[in-house]
Amino acid sequence: MDLVPPWSLTKRQQWAEAHPLLASVYAALVGSLVPLYVAVTGSDRFAVFLLICLWLSIPLLAWGIKRRWGQRPDAEDHPRPTLRRPWSRTSDRWLSRFVWFYMAMGVASLFGLLSDEVRGSSALVLLFSVFVAATTWFERRRRQRASP
Repeated sequence: MDLVPPWSLTKRQQWAEAHPLLASVYAALVGSLVPLYVAVTGSDRFAVFLLICLWLSIPLLAWGIKRRWGQRPDAEDHPRPTLRRPWSRTSDRWLSRFVWFYMAMGVASLFGLLSDEVRGSSALVLLFSVFVAATTWFERRRRQRASP
């Protein structure tokens, strides 16, 4: 059993489907950077609350990976995700949710840039939300053009 996920996105998805609990633990480790940042810049209690919620969600995330939550029903018929097309196997419903959520997150981070004392974090959130919203929007457009 490989305990470390591979670098390739294609192999990493196969590895996550084979080891959903381990993949969700790795996701929680990466996600722990957010409560760490909150603890450094703000409230320690809120950071502990976020960390507890994150680690308690590991079984739910593992269940979602195992059940292929958010993927197309015919995901095997579509190409594996790449850096150019990270959402190739994501369902249309989830793509729509991602576009709206990350557009709202981008608008909120714009307000953070205008009013926040910590502008670096707002700029990073803005860049990330623009990337995710743009890539999901392009994937939706690609699918609309391909369908008759």
